[in-house]
Amino acid sequence: MPKLVLTLREQDVKPHGQTTTHLTSVLLWHTLFSVDEMTSLLEGEFFPKWFQVLASWLQSREADFREVSTWYLTWRELFPDELLAQPSVSHYFSEALDMMSAALGHRNTGQFTQKHQKYCIPPSLSEGNDYFKLVNKRKMHQIAMAKLENLNKSAKHNHYSIGGSSRRSNNDSSSSFKDVVEAFALQHDMTFLPKRSSCNGGAAINEDGLALWVFNDRVTCYIDQSVVYARVDKTGSWEPVALDQLLSM
Repeated sequence: MPKLVLTLREQDVKPHGQTTTHLTSVLLWHTLFSVDEMTSLLEGEFFPKWFQVLASWLQSREADFREVSTWYLTWRELFPDELLAQPSVSHYFSEALDMMSAALGHRNTGQFTQKHQKYCIPPSLSEGNDYFKLVNKRKMHQIAMAKLENLNKSAKHNHYSIGGSSRRSNNDSSSSFKDVVEAFALQHDMTFLPKRSSCNGGAAINEDGLALWVFNDRVTCYIDQSVVYARVDKTGSWEPVALDQLLSM
């Protein structure tokens, strides 16, 4: 898989004149990997730059929508039917069609402006993830869900509830997993509390709309889709961590 990652990173995506050799050679391997692995590969290494080019092209007032449509179909036809049948892949092409339709509508109504670019690009592709980060994030999510399931089994045995299942919404799932982290902290005689401002009446602190928490008065973290992200160094970078890692931190 690392070789396929490097191959996709060498694939140029341009409005005109690019070759598709690298993507074609990677897609030939799709039967040898799971759908999740191929989806992570495409989501981390191909679709972000593909959508960036499409969005920038549509932003141009000189964009020819017939050329854009031909470009779209050229790339889409490279994908085997087995991959296009997967919702995790096909929905990106649907997103692209929606982007093209919105851009055409704005052009026709005279409302086409630069502000539409952020609206068009799927949020899942604008988070700076690559293949390796996506795999790690999904692995942490699976571990988190397994931990939640085990604690729920224990809670059911003892006649109380600790949270929901993996079929809940992202917000509900994160809220449920907060209970898991709190229970984990209590098991080790530690605390897991909201991070609060030293002013403004001690108001809870948020970052990018997500509540910040402090594990045992030392580790600042937040929860997103049942994954704990901790501030790992002085530069302020965030990394997904397992619950056991919180203890060592």
